[in-house]
Amino acid sequence: MLDQEMTQLERVTLEPAAAALATATDPHPRIYELPPVKGRAILDQLQDSPVTKANVDIADQLMDTGQWGTINVRFVRPRRQLCSITSHLLYSRCWVGLR
Repeated sequence: MLDQEMTQLERVTLEPAAAALATATDPHPRIYELPPVKGRAILDQLQDSPVTKANVDIADQLMDTGQWGTINVRFVRPRRQLCSITSHLLYSRCWVGLR
């Protein structure tokens, strides 16, 4: 089983920016090897770069999950998109794709 997993991992191709980030952050010490304050500072620095964002329409909606209570669901769609598209929701800092 491990040989199959390694073969699958070897076929992963990263975009150039992602490959550069992976290479730059590969040397030790890694985030989990640092004290929390220093690790947070490094993550803040990594995330403090300009990002090109598409124009989107954002809608927040409360959803009743029944026994687990009510959660906020954020729908992000390309601006003025009228046809059926893939939406995403952000819940507890995890991205989940929906169709």
